[in-house]
Amino acid sequence: MAQYLHTPKSQSPAPHAADVLEGLTTAITVDQQRIGSDPRSTVGTATDTDAMLRILFSRLGRPHIGPPSASPDVPSDDGGEEEQDDVAAHGGLSHGGRVHHDGVQDELLTIGRFARLCRLSVKQLRHYDETGLLAPVRVDAGSGYRYYAPEQARDALTIALLREMDLPLAVIARTLAAEPESRAQILRTERDRLAERISRDQTRLEMLERLAEGGLPGYEVTIGRERERRLSVVRTDCSPARIGEKVEECVGRLLPVLGRAGIAWEPPLWALYPLDLEEGMEIAVGVQTLEGQGPSGLGLEALPGGMVAETVHIGPCTQLPLAYNALFAAIHERGLRPQAPVREACLVGPTEVPQEELMTRLIIPFRRAWHDKGERHQCPRYAAL
Repeated sequence: MAQYLHTPKSQSPAPHAADVLEGLTTAITVDQQRIGSDPRSTVGTATDTDAMLRILFSRLGRPHIGPPSASPDVPSDDGGEEEQDDVAAHGGLSHGGRVHHDGVQDELLTIGRFARLCRLSVKQLRHYDETGLLAPVRVDAGSGYRYYAPEQARDALTIALLREMDLPLAVIARTLAAEPESRAQILRTERDRLAERISRDQTRLEMLERLAEGGLPGYEVTIGRERERRLSVVRTDCSPARIGEKVEECVGRLLPVLGRAGIAWEPPLWALYPLDLEEGMEIAVGVQTLEGQGPSGLGLEALPGGMVAETVHIGPCTQLPLAYNALFAAIHERGLRPQAPVREACLVGPTEVPQEELMTRLIIPFRRAWHDKGERHQCPRYAAL
């Protein structure tokens, strides 16, 4: 046959008559014709086997080159698993997703069907398999195709639900592996984390609304001299995101100690912060006592006198970043170098007026010499939001 196909018709003898041709499909046509329209074009043998070969290698080839519509020059990395539902039985795997193993037939689902059932993508299922979150019950040794059991659908649907709620994969893995009581505690922890994030987003939304309505607020920043102070304080470690919560906690510890000791103190309440933000940073809340010395159980903080830049913020504490924006801008524009600790003085507190009428004095000590012009600092209230 090969000799006949490669011999010009004018020189080839007539083929022998045959009763049966085996191994050929009706989709294959063999013909001899000029390859191009140019009269000088040579006669060649042309067939239409390209489509059949494309289908063959797209389904059975190694490495897999993609579905029949894919270009044979562009390899595919999808492993061919999406095409399983349309592939006829081979290697012990049936068209219907059944696996024949030692004579036993198991009802398994191909990765494509399982993905559609559980509202996940094939890519997600592969990733969950690689990370150990949800492994298939069987992987075909020859093709590498993954197969899932119907009873895995509950875990897969739970994963899809929790991912929709933006839970990290590590948390989802612990949730699936935990006993009911532990699982409930894990989910409550994530609920609290989500509530905290929503609260921060609400604060950002309120500030954006204020900026959209009235533009950047105009704060009057003044330069002056602050006198020396000695404060009785309580200290705590916290992260930038939990400053507001920790300040309230410190106030709740400070005032009862002063009350039990019968020590009078001079308003306002003070909050002290470092210039540089980091996890585990120390903050302090304190007051200036009339005797100049606090009871046992409280720390002592000496605030030296000197030059400071200050401004006053009127409104909720959640909008203090607007005031700090103006204060730090004024410091940097003057070439001044801020010094720790940053100080907040609560002039009018939440027990006296509504949130919109709170009054807070912001104070940042500075030195006039600016040695490192690339150095910039942010108060925790400013950067945490």
